[in-house]
Amino acid sequence: MAKVTIYDLMIAEPDQPVSPFSARTRISLNIKGIPQETKWLAYFDLHDQVPKITKLDKRPLVPVIEDGFHGNHVVDDSFNIARYLDEAFPDTPKLFDPEHEGQLRFLEQFVLVNLIEPSLKLTILNLVKDLRTQEEKDWFRKDRETKFGITLEEFAGKEQDAIAHLQTSAALFDHTLRLSPFLNGQKIGYLDVIVAAAYAPLKLGRPDVFEAALLDVVPGSDAIRQWWIRLEPFTAL
Repeated sequence: MAKVTIYDLMIAEPDQPVSPFSARTRISLNIKGIPQETKWLAYFDLHDQVPKITKLDKRPLVPVIEDGFHGNHVVDDSFNIARYLDEAFPDTPKLFDPEHEGQLRFLEQFVLVNLIEPSLKLTILNLVKDLRTQEEKDWFRKDRETKFGITLEEFAGKEQDAIAHLQTSAALFDHTLRLSPFLNGQKIGYLDVIVAAAYAPLKLGRPDVFEAALLDVVPGSDAIRQWWIRLEPFTAL
């Protein structure tokens, strides 16, 4: 049976996804009902294998997909993948209208700064501890500290600051979700995918924080919780 293969990053064990960008692709495929499988790559395998798959001379990142329905066509980058899935599988639920791509790109940056980054601050120290070998741990620390310009501990900062940042951001969704079942409106769309994917690694890595930072952030309102209940089935592996 044909499938879409997702190449994803493995930290400690398979079936424990940590990338919000891979989560976008997984959620998108589930919304569309497209059969999928995941090939898990350790850090050094990723650096070796992804360039061979994509034939691209750039830093290897996940997700990458290989479309078994269309000649094993390869696509990288979660946004490019979403666009491709809409084009390649036109009889499945549409993720977004190309005319609205500019708006989604803007909102994608909002999510990166206000959801993904504070979530990473809450999980990054556990993440590096969970890497399988000391070589991977040393490489990850050096790579990220070079990128951030500070130590991982300094990047993580105070836990309460990151939680407060997430709570402020999540509260913005409440008004919209009181008016419609999805952030996209009456039907699920790629904005819902982007936001749900940003929270999926937090739910796995810090379930204690997930409740306070998203589901129960607005006293007296269950709009966000009900939205997550509608989205959660699509986050499954």
